[in-house]
Amino acid sequence: MNVISIITAAITIIMISLILVFGYGRCYYGCSTSPSFVIHVLLMICSIIQFIISIYILVFACKATCCDEPSVNITVTPNQAGCPDYPTEQYLMYEVNGATMNNPPMERPPPYNEIKDN
Repeated sequence: MNVISIITAAITIIMISLILVFGYGRCYYGCSTSPSFVIHVLLMICSIIQFIISIYILVFACKATCCDEPSVNITVTPNQAGCPDYPTEQYLMYEVNGATMNNPPMERPPPYNEIKDN
């Protein structure tokens, strides 16, 4: 897509520069303030900016994807021995210190009931 953007911007720059040279070359009075001249100049500036930005993006994309270093293929195989058995009961950790690490969890709070009185 960047190459297409560069080609489009280059064609636009060439066409607008031809319009500015040959279309407004015979005007002697008031052509530089006409709305169409101003629009063509703004389009020329935007096309030049698009051309420059597209070239920079293309260069950075090529540097990011094209490298001289050999790639390393990593093959992931499933664990043949199986997973070890872990205990099914879990303890909540309220504090991280030796006193609470091995204690069972505290009692659960009472259930919350929302009662709306009218």
